[in-house]
Amino acid sequence: RLAVAYCILLYNYGYKISLPNYTHILSEINLPKKKTENQGFTKAGTETKLKAQCVECGEISKEYFLRKKYGLQAQQKVITSLSTQSKVTLKASYMVAAHVARSKKAFTIAKELILPSAVDRCRELLGDAAATKIQSIPLSNDTMARRIVDMSDDTECQLVERIKASPYFAIQLDESTDISNVMLLLVFVRYCTDSNLCEDLLFCKELPTRTVADNVMHCLDEYFTEKGLDWKYCSGICTDNAAAMTGKHHGAVKQIQERAPEANWTHCFLHRESLATKQTSPELHEVMNSAVKTVNYIKKNALNSRCFALLYHCKIRWLSRGCALNRLFELRKEVHTFLEDKEQAESYFGCYSPCQSLTHLTKT
Repeated sequence: RLAVAYCILLYNYGYKISLPNYTHILSEINLPKKKTENQGFTKAGTETKLKAQCVECGEISKEYFLRKKYGLQAQQKVITSLSTQSKVTLKASYMVAAHVARSKKAFTIAKELILPSAVDRCRELLGDAAATKIQSIPLSNDTMARRIVDMSDDTECQLVERIKASPYFAIQLDESTDISNVMLLLVFVRYCTDSNLCEDLLFCKELPTRTVADNVMHCLDEYFTEKGLDWKYCSGICTDNAAAMTGKHHGAVKQIQERAPEANWTHCFLHRESLATKQTSPELHEVMNSAVKTVNYIKKNALNSRCFALLYHCKIRWLSRGCALNRLFELRKEVHTFLEDKEQAESYFGCYSPCQSLTHLTKT
């Protein structure tokens, strides 16, 4: 009997049964017939007013369809509400990420400081409901990193599309070394959009080994190929006078001009100004040395450094020359008074009048 019951169970699930020893038992048991008719609803009613009739019970009722309709409408409302809320929170998350990126703060500040302070303000001003909505904004460290990368990629894609739409473009490139001794290649681009000339940072990439022409050109070629930029539309190149850039046979400029024959090379005017300042008159050169000595004398003491917010000048970072001179010129009277109290004015400024000499050199 147990085997027969098992066979009946398998038969109900559609399995074929082949049991010759139990033929006489199976013949005595009425096995249930498999339902072969179609289950669901069929058309009923008149041609002008169709109705649905259940094929099992034969009833014509619309309550079933009304329940399905109301359930579907409620489900759509829930989906719409959740999607709308998710879009709002997603946009708010991107807005916070943009502020974090502009402030150059750590990504953890969004969840550790911005979110708790925003929740407290909303709870006090708008109530608990608004505070609950604020708490649903994703502001974790990894989320901020993804948001900033997404915005960066989108900005780069828009820039590349504007460059492709421009009839011509020009590039300015320079290699540099950051504070961690990593060699970088910075490339700026100038292009035409809506009858206006625009300048943007195209990319900043790390060079693999050395800042030689082959490595610079490989980095440029790789980026141009990846973004689909054509060298034939490059009409200008601006670099400094380094050998890696302006080498006669294998320089980066030479290799670019082989790909873009119409590209003209120009020397960076900021580098030319830096070279020109090295050939200043002996009087102005002496004033510059006196200014650097004055700043170093004040900055070497912590108490004096807190009194005067002066800036260091480094010959390698030659753009710091103007910043250091401007700051010293703004505090020229206070610095001169301080040096007189220390009886060091004659040692650092010599026979030159600090006002006249600094004014002339700063304007120069």
